[in-house]
Amino acid sequence: MRGVLLTGAFCALFAGCVSTGRFRAGTFDTHGYRHPFLEYRIASLPRGGVVTREWTLENFRSARELKRGGPYVVRRLMDLNHDGRPEDLGEHPAFDVLFRSADHGGELWVRTIPLPRSHARRELRGMMSDLIERASGTGFTTLEVGDATFGAAETFATRQLSSREQVVDGREAFESVFEVASIAQLQLSPDARWERVRLTLVRVDFQMPARPESPTQHLGPALMLVGYSNRPHDFDRGVPAYESLLARIRFDTPETSVAAEHLSACSSSFGVLPFVWAPTTSGGRCASAALPQSCSCVEAALADVPLEWNRSYGFRSPAMRFTPAPVVTPVAPAPIDPAPIEPSPTTAAPAPTVELPTPTPSAPVAAP
Repeated sequence: MRGVLLTGAFCALFAGCVSTGRFRAGTFDTHGYRHPFLEYRIASLPRGGVVTREWTLENFRSARELKRGGPYVVRRLMDLNHDGRPEDLGEHPAFDVLFRSADHGGELWVRTIPLPRSHARRELRGMMSDLIERASGTGFTTLEVGDATFGAAETFATRQLSSREQVVDGREAFESVFEVASIAQLQLSPDARWERVRLTLVRVDFQMPARPESPTQHLGPALMLVGYSNRPHDFDRGVPAYESLLARIRFDTPETSVAAEHLSACSSSFGVLPFVWAPTTSGGRCASAALPQSCSCVEAALADVPLEWNRSYGFRSPAMRFTPAPVVTPVAPAPIDPAPIEPSPTTAAPAPTVELPTPTPSAPVAAP
């Protein structure tokens, strides 16, 4: 399973993980996919469904139940009190959604993970470089046979092919294309198979709870990862599906349209409003580790607006939305006239004539 290697890299970089059991999943409806507690959606295609029929939903056992086993579910470990020892944060899904193509075997996925607060302002380019570097270490590959999963540790090599800044629904993002291969296979054959990955990191506005059962405690920034992987010779076949899914990720959802109107004054004042809507220990309904002073504005604006409980929301003013960089078309240089340059019609003065004197023959010298 291709996603397992990158899952290990995420865990090593941001928060340790170990395999575990089940966890509540997102939902699918006529609007598309909706995350279980982060307010974002993957909008449906015009003909319905989040992906075309070529792709199958791989990490769900049924419409509301995630698959169990190491490749699909992890237990997250994170150091919350900075004492050098990670706390056990409970069970989490390895993927929000994971699709696999029945035609060419490519995999397409979306993940959302908590970041340490030290990474809240870290550049996405730097996080991407760290992630690719971690993926080049030791990973874990698996083989599924029915309900059984077999695995073994392997050492991997990576090579980056391209990278660029990106924008996803008005949020800052960064994209890279890189390849991963088993070092053991490369040592046996230089023609060993590489796996090509196209990955986008998205800086979302959500405050993510460390433990889902305590939605207002230990809040920190969240990071979204949207990826696609396949063999290089089949890679281009799945690119349209990846680009389509990326373009349909929505942070302004139908469920929040009324709340967004009431929060327009707050978002204009603060720019970005990341908060969790849930009963707090202080008797309020808004919790935000990033902008705690904004909660009084949020609670006043939403006093008469129904908003779903125990969810993390991120509202952003239009002025704070990122826009894709314009494509700059290079200007062609002015054509050079190939006609020859004619000399000026000026007459050159004749060179002066120098006359040399004729030598006078000397008289013969008589012998003595």
